Amino acid sequence: MGVRGGFQNLPGAQGGYEVEGQRQARPARDFESLLPMDEATAAAAEIEGRPFRRRAADGSVILVSRAPYQLVVHLRDTLRDGETDLLFEQLLSDRLKQAYIDRGRDPRDAVAFLLRNQRHVQKFLEAVPAGERTPGAVFRPIGRNVYRLETLDKAQLELKFSKMDMIIENGRLRLLMLS
Repeated sequence: MGVRGGFQNLPGAQGGYEVEGQRQARPARDFESLLPMDEATAAAAEIEGRPFRRRAADGSVILVSRAPYQLVVHLRDTLRDGETDLLFEQLLSDRLKQAYIDRGRDPRDAVAFLLRNQRHVQKFLEAVPAGERTPGAVFRPIGRNVYRLETLDKAQLELKFSKMDMIIENGRLRLLMLS
């Protein structure tokens, strides 16, 4: 019998389960090992002071988003710095863009929505600064390659958004929805 507690998302934490009287270790989910870096990203140079950003040989910026906390950092930084092209091209999921198209809207309206609600989005991101590793946050799968990061402090913090859904697309975590 296993019990999920407050230590489940700490780096190096291990859970376990009984198998024929012997305890078997089961490591915590580590997205960075599940989503290996592609060759182009690995070959790109790290940008000093920005550990999850790399600069390709052509000068373009590549956002490394292999773990939920990295997606949180990128959303915070791209919104703060007005990097709408990076936000649209590398952080918004294809599924989100398609949902806008299916409704007869321009997918870039998703970026406009985030900018209009930037104060509320930033407030949510401040509530989960370490993503899945944030105390008081819950991270769980909600579908095939789809995950939800949720803060349990919505009422206390007076948040408009308390949940962020993300999806694995092309080996990277991308934003699916804020609610």
